[in-house]
Amino acid sequence: MQQFRFVSPATVRFAETDANGHMSHVSPILYMEQARCDYLFALGLFDSQRIGSVGMTFVLARQAIDYKAQAYFQERIDTYARVNRIGNSSLDIDYLLRNRDTGVVIAVGTSTLVYFDARAQKSAPLPDDFRERVERLEASFPLSKRFCNGRSYCASCAIKEGQVALPAQKKSPFRLSARKGPPPILGSKPK
Repeated sequence: MQQFRFVSPATVRFAETDANGHMSHVSPILYMEQARCDYLFALGLFDSQRIGSVGMTFVLARQAIDYKAQAYFQERIDTYARVNRIGNSSLDIDYLLRNRDTGVVIAVGTSTLVYFDARAQKSAPLPDDFRERVERLEASFPLSKRFCNGRSYCASCAIKEGQVALPAQKKSPFRLSARKGPPPILGSKPK
């Protein structure tokens, strides 16, 4: 569970860009959601049939994201996801969004999910075999040189080598920073 193996690919759509010409700040959150749903679906725990029949689902309790770089229309983004912590009724998932072609890290994030009994409207213990399901899923996606080629393009290497850091659990995702230089020209990539 320590390294990123699971990936959910996406391409930046025109509708996901904003007036500044780059990908909107909302889009990485959508990519994280899609990766999270793909991951939970792959575990066999998140689909409409299961939710309807057993009344169990996951709800998002917390989410944080740190933006690292810009992305633009039609760029290919890989959203890596991994389970970082498993509690009694909750878990944390870490994310790393990376430009597939350049290796640039776009954003890193984390979310806390609670296993939820929709009928009783309260949290519930995770399934007894949850940890085993995660380990089995992670093992089915071996690390590949394609994602870990010595240039720190893979998510795990980027974190390990200190190029990026996941948001701290208690840290606010809202942070102001001063912009250096003139504002960008709409629709143009920075040099």
